Amino acid sequence: MTGLGTSRTPGRAPAPLRALLVDDEPLARELLRSMLEVYADVEVVGECGDGAAAVRAVLELEPDVLFLDVQMPERDGFEVLAAVSERLGGRRGAVGGPPGLVELPAVVFVTAYDQFALRAFDVHALDYLLKPFDEERLDRALQRVRERARRGERGAGTASGWSSAWESARSSSRCARSSGWRRRGST
Repeated sequence: MTGLGTSRTPGRAPAPLRALLVDDEPLARELLRSMLEVYADVEVVGECGDGAAAVRAVLELEPDVLFLDVQMPERDGFEVLAAVSERLGGRRGAVGGPPGLVELPAVVFVTAYDQFALRAFDVHALDYLLKPFDEERLDRALQRVRERARRGERGAGTASGWSSAWESARSSSRCARSSGWRRRGST
C-alpha cells in the first residue's frame, strides 16, 4: 500500500485518502458519507456498524483515515484501536514501534459524547468531532489528516495540534444503529 496521501506514480496527483466510517448509527454514517462526497481527495472505502466488524475492516481495507464512533456494540472505539494494534503485533507506525506492512490509520473520533475527548487524545487520535458537526469542522479535521500526509506520517497524531483539536471538539455540538461492515460499492 502506498503511504497516506502519497502519489502512486511520480508526477501524478496524490492518491485519495482512503476513509473507513465506523458508527453504529446508520444515519450518522450516511450523513458523514454525504459530507465527504464533496472532497475529491477522499474515497470512502468501507463502513461498519460495530466494533468487531471495524477491526476486521481496518485490517483488510487498510484505510488512511478512520472516522470512529466511541460507543458501539461488540467493542467501543478504544477497544477497536487496541484490538487492531494487538493484531498488528505492536507495529503502530508513528505511535510506538517500527512500522509494519499494515499501520494504524489516522484516527478521527466522531461521537456525541464530549467526555471521551481527553481519552481520545491519550490514544493519539488526530481529531475529535463532536456530533452534530458542520462542514467547516469536518474540513478542519481533514486538513489535519492532509497535513500529516504532507509530512509523510501515518497513524495516530502527535502532541502538536492536540490543543487546537481539543478546542475545536469542545466548540462543536450532537447526530443519528446496524451491524457488520460493508465495502463501499457493494450491496
